[in-house]
Amino acid sequence: MGLFDFFKNANVRTETPSVPSYSPWQSQNQCRNDNYATLAFISLCKEGATIGKTNDDYARSFSYEYRVYDPISYHKRLIAEGYLEQADASVALGHLKVAQLKEILKSNGLPEKGKKPELIERIVGNIDTASLGLETYYIPSQKGLEHYNKYEYFYDVSRYGIDIERYEECEKRLGSHLRPNDVIWHILNDDFNKYNIRKDFGLARINLYNMARFLEKENRHKQALFYLIIVLYYDTSGLGNNGLIEEPQYIYIAPDLISKMVKHREHFEPSMIQQCYSRYKLPHHYLKMDKFMRLVNDIFNDNLMNINNYL
Repeated sequence: MGLFDFFKNANVRTETPSVPSYSPWQSQNQCRNDNYATLAFISLCKEGATIGKTNDDYARSFSYEYRVYDPISYHKRLIAEGYLEQADASVALGHLKVAQLKEILKSNGLPEKGKKPELIERIVGNIDTASLGLETYYIPSQKGLEHYNKYEYFYDVSRYGIDIERYEECEKRLGSHLRPNDVIWHILNDDFNKYNIRKDFGLARINLYNMARFLEKENRHKQALFYLIIVLYYDTSGLGNNGLIEEPQYIYIAPDLISKMVKHREHFEPSMIQQCYSRYKLPHHYLKMDKFMRLVNDIFNDNLMNINNYL
């Protein structure tokens, strides 16, 4: 068993989420960003989607993430406004199972052999699809695709825990000449500094991890590894929010962090460890620099170890 397996099999403390007493579609009087909500419906319809029969046919994220509390009405509105258009029969047929397609062909005296695209093509070319009673599917129109291309970066904004409204306010303040990724990085860096000043080291750690993910997506693998090592540095410090020091037995290193570090280990430089202790000075840390270096090397080499040996 290697180091990664050790952490993978470690007990993880979890909490059971509470069940809300209200309907997820009940309006919470929160402001909705319509560009973001429209983007979500266009994404939903990329491969074709029907109008839901009830609001429960839609993912709960339309309520808590996009603040759309009546998705059926919103879906119909986007059709009326030209963001979505009715798809041809081949889209509806594409949502059927192969067995259903073969049954249609069989009942119309047509060959049933072939792959799914061939079956659909045979049905469209030989059968009046209007007689099949297919559900009506909608796909993005040209207007919808233009909206998607314009606002797709909103997904990156939310992926890093940034509120869309805050992003737009920051973009307006910094200037529209910046790339979306420049604005995202500015916010992440600003939040990291803010959390450190407040001694909310747990939140600072989460922000560091988002910064590493951001750099990884930008293919800046060396910088991504450096930020992952800083995350490990924070994790082994024993510091939580408000600067509280946790007992050593509560130190937990996420398997995902380890796997990402191993993925980028070819970019490692010992100076990264030194920078952790010189540039990111913390009021407390369980590991001296030499032991932290040994921990990092053991992670890269997938050595069997026990975290207590480093404390």
